Amino acid sequence: MARFGTARLMPMIAALGVAFAIAVSGCGRGPSQADDLTSDTSAYDQFEDTNNDSGLYTETPTASVTPEPEVTPTPAPTPTPTPAPTATPTPAPTAAPIDLAYALRVTNVKAETSGVLSFKTVTATVQVMNPSFLMQRAGTLVVTFTKKGAIVETRRITVVLDPAEIRDYKVKSNEYADAATADVLTTQ
Repeated sequence: MARFGTARLMPMIAALGVAFAIAVSGCGRGPSQADDLTSDTSAYDQFEDTNNDSGLYTETPTASVTPEPEVTPTPAPTPTPTPAPTATPTPAPTAAPIDLAYALRVTNVKAETSGVLSFKTVTATVQVMNPSFLMQRAGTLVVTFTKKGAIVETRRITVVLDPAEIRDYKVKSNEYADAATADVLTTQ
């Protein structure tokens, strides 16, 4: 067997040391995670060796670890001034159409005059009927007073009748008149 001198042995030991360092650092695996600027730890720190083998076999990680995104605080919204309210006309409410068979009806109008010559006033007795047997109805009674065919006064009265109710309303004119007519407008 040949003996080697220390002069020959030193370069061989140095070459073995370099090869060992390359094998340990994982030169053939590609770039290590320590080179990645987004990661603070290496793969060896993230996974524990559970079977205590010789270290030649490494498990591939099953879950990827992603860094949490940075949360930047959003500035508080600045309050916007509320514009001053403006007066807008409110549209008149529209009622559902009522079946004419169940609308309030004027069944009788009696006009009695009092006074002398052209200074007469009229007292109208108007009979209003609710033909519905199931529902209460409401409406507006419109009594029109005339003198020689010309309208001199119109009076409006709110009317509410229970089911199948008939009621008389007496209305006296404030102006001089000689006749009266009546109609009812059902609103409910």
